[in-house]
Amino acid sequence: MNRIKKFYSSLDTFEKVWLIASTLILFGVELYFKDSVIGIIATLTGILNVVLVAKGSMINYAFGIVNTVLYTIISYKAGYGGDFVTFLFYYIPLQFVGIYAWKNHTQEDTNLEDVKRMNPVQLVGSVVILIVGTYITMLLLPLITDIFNMPINELPFVDAFTTFAGIFAGILMLKRYAEQWYIWVFVNIGSVIMWVTMLGKEETAVAMVVMWGAYLVNALYGAYNWRKMEVEQNEN
Repeated sequence: MNRIKKFYSSLDTFEKVWLIASTLILFGVELYFKDSVIGIIATLTGILNVVLVAKGSMINYAFGIVNTVLYTIISYKAGYGGDFVTFLFYYIPLQFVGIYAWKNHTQEDTNLEDVKRMNPVQLVGSVVILIVGTYITMLLLPLITDIFNMPINELPFVDAFTTFAGIFAGILMLKRYAEQWYIWVFVNIGSVIMWVTMLGKEETAVAMVVMWGAYLVNALYGAYNWRKMEVEQNEN
């Protein structure tokens, strides 16, 4: 209980309002649309996860483990092969790798320090990597669908982009690069589009639209907060 109180007191006003508001919206959607329990839990843990990442808190990985496992199941049922394979073989293991990668770069085991920025060469290289990686991923999606006997993917390009860009942004997160947040913005926009097309077809679609929409807002906040952390660490 003391740990929970300490965590809550460490949040600023925006973070407290954002957590409370997103939770209330989530349960409001659940009551109105009678969404599935797995979708609600995945969404709630996902929101907590990304808010804590934006804050630079290692606690994010506890919620991340639950969220990634549940979303793996959800994306399989929806036929999003890129998301399914990525979450199964990348995002779930990433939670444990992230704990190891961050543990030597935190203050009092909670708040991240040593935020980094890319130089111009790294930025250009990142754009090239994203374009090439998305194209290759799109070519592989039919194979993934066949191997795992999944439904036909109606948005292969968007699925390919969110898949590869999410992997790349996850690597930048481990490396503590602030530019990860700009990539997450586009990943979240693409994911909202994918799940909007599933409304009325998949029982967890509404919760997933809420989750990725919340991720989008949080990515914008994360970009601001990591910039703020970078300025503060440079002043110290």
